[in-house]
Amino acid sequence: MAFVTLRIDRTALKQPHFWLRVAQVIFGIIAFAPIAEGAGYSRFDYAIFCGVTTMLFSLFLAGSRLLGYGKVVQGVPSLVYDVLYFVFWLGCAASLSDMLRWFWNGADTSRLQCAAAFSWLTWFLFVAAVVLDVMELRAGGASGTTPDAPPVATKPEASKSAAMDKALPMVAAV
Repeated sequence: MAFVTLRIDRTALKQPHFWLRVAQVIFGIIAFAPIAEGAGYSRFDYAIFCGVTTMLFSLFLAGSRLLGYGKVVQGVPSLVYDVLYFVFWLGCAASLSDMLRWFWNGADTSRLQCAAAFSWLTWFLFVAAVVLDVMELRAGGASGTTPDAPPVATKPEASKSAAMDKALPMVAAV
C-alpha cells in the first residue's frame, strides 16, 4: 500500500486570496441551498448553477493555493474566473431580488430572501477578488512573469570624469 503525502503551503493561510476562495465556497453553498427544492424554475436553476460551480471552482483554486500550486492559478486565470463569475453572480442576485417583488402579498419568502442576500454577498466577494487580482497583476506578482531568474551580470559604467581623464591627454598631445 502506497501512501501519498501532501505538503501544505502554510503561507497560503496568510494570503487574502485563499480566504476569499473559502468564503466564496461557503457563501455559494448558502446562496443556492435554501432554494434548491425549487429546481425547475429557470431563475432557481441559474442560482443553483452559480452556487455549485462557484463551490467547485473556488474549492479547486483554494486547494491549489494550499497545496503550493498557487502560482499556476493566480494572475490572468484567476482574473478571468473572477470577472466571469462577477457577471454571473450579478445576474443571479438581480434575478432573485426581482423575484422578491412577486410575493409582496404576505407570502413567506424567507428562503428566497436568504438566497438573494447571499447572492449579493457572494457577488461582493467576487468584486473583492477582481480588485485583488488587478492589484496582483499590476504589482507583477502574477503568472506570466518570469520565475526567479538568476541575476544577469552587467558591466559597470565608467564615470564621466574617468572618461574625461582619458580624453584629456589625447587633446593635449595634439
